[in-house]
Amino acid sequence: MRITQYKSLLSNDRTASLVKERSVNYPLMDTLQSPNAICRMFRELYALDQQTEEYVYLLCMDKKCHLIGLFEISHGSIDHAFCDMRSIFQKVVLCNSSDIILVHNHPSGSAQPSKEDISVSKKLKSACELMDVGLLDFIIYAGDDFCSFKENNMLR
Repeated sequence: MRITQYKSLLSNDRTASLVKERSVNYPLMDTLQSPNAICRMFRELYALDQQTEEYVYLLCMDKKCHLIGLFEISHGSIDHAFCDMRSIFQKVVLCNSSDIILVHNHPSGSAQPSKEDISVSKKLKSACELMDVGLLDFIIYAGDDFCSFKENNMLR
């Protein structure tokens, strides 16, 4: 699988456009179909299990669950990272993504969702429904542990 990480930049006419940051081959799988596989990818490519601050990543998928774009949405502090819906959906639309997965880490080592994590997931779910975009999962990754909101029936 080819993983392409993008960012969005303003062009000369002040419109948002996608800019490729980096691309890497990840031969271990063709699709990211399980939270465990997604966490393994983030450990191997981004050392997300070793980061001292919270990071939030957006995975943009097509209808066949193929990754078409990956974005770093936020880089925060030891226990907080800002998650802006407008910024997320700007990237979803620019990528023409039909489904998304949001992943963030907890440097504390606990994958237990915070009240804010639960609030953000509900807000994201509502926004996805309005935009007709599937929210496949909201994953908290904490070293050797993770919490998949989908697997725990928390995406309501």
